[in-house]
Amino acid sequence: TPGSWNLGVAHSEASGSDQRSYVDRLFAVYGSLIQYSEHGDLGELRRLMETVYTAAPDASTGKIRDAQVRAAALKACSAGQGQALLLLLDMGADLGLGPVEVAVGFGVRTQKEKTPAVTMLAVDAAAAGYDLVLDVLFDRCGVGTEHRSAKTGRTALME
Repeated sequence: TPGSWNLGVAHSEASGSDQRSYVDRLFAVYGSLIQYSEHGDLGELRRLMETVYTAAPDASTGKIRDAQVRAAALKACSAGQGQALLLLLDMGADLGLGPVEVAVGFGVRTQKEKTPAVTMLAVDAAAAGYDLVLDVLFDRCGVGTEHRSAKTGRTALME
């Protein structure tokens, strides 16, 4: 969206035309990225990652790229597309599921446990029978068998 573009590049060190061109290319194919992830179209997904979702010209536009690739990886999880998830992870996707740094006041930060989203991804994948997605979450994303859903108290292995 235009607002996202403005927020993402307002303080960038890259030239405005480089930023605009890069971000315009991302938004032009974002719907396709999500669709290919959801349907497990590995050839097209790889093509987009290699031609459009390349290294960003600066950190600000990189955040936009990373957010779009993360959304595609999460879509692959929810659609049971383990191979698409693996491809995206191999090409640099970050599910954003690690420990979260939180502010505790006066600039002091502390690490908090993994987000509840980690547990829910695993529990949902197990409940849906998405074995490969669950394996990837365990092997590549740091999800543990002991993570319990705050809502149900169940682990992925109980599903």
